[in-house]
Amino acid sequence: MTSAMDQRVMSSVAAGLASRCGVKVTVSGTGAYSTLQTRTVRGRTVEVPEINIPAEIRKPTPEALILRRGYLDHEAAHVRWSDWDAVKAAQNAGGGFLKAMLNVVEDVRIERLMGAAFSGARENLRDVAVLLFGGDRWKGHLKALAGRKKRAAAGLALVAHHTAHAYGPVES
Repeated sequence: MTSAMDQRVMSSVAAGLASRCGVKVTVSGTGAYSTLQTRTVRGRTVEVPEINIPAEIRKPTPEALILRRGYLDHEAAHVRWSDWDAVKAAQNAGGGFLKAMLNVVEDVRIERLMGAAFSGARENLRDVAVLLFGGDRWKGHLKALAGRKKRAAAGLALVAHHTAHAYGPVES
């Protein structure tokens, strides 16, 4: 289980990587994501970045540690460099599909920036790419999407393609 201390440490690391104070990190569910929440603090409206890391990182395995580091670096990069207004505009203009495709391109952009700013993050992000897409593992992801919308499969293929180009060849 992830302790309260672990979550405070992850919040501090995320704040440093994102170059922004007050980043809140939670560990729950199955997806990694970052959001910008609007809150009223002492009569002022402020935007508070929040990062969620999937609960699978709680497992005491080497793979879970790789995922923890990589997901945290990736989502902190969104907090630091993503244009939240553009994300909202894309969702309003084209719905979930346009937002998902924008996110694919944005993922590559922010991971390259994070890797350039922090060499350790570059290694963490590459390790996650190898863990998730290395060898023939990418084929399993595509098979899991079989029967779903072709857009989802195309999006995943695009992520795998760009991930490979962002970090060099992805091998097992």
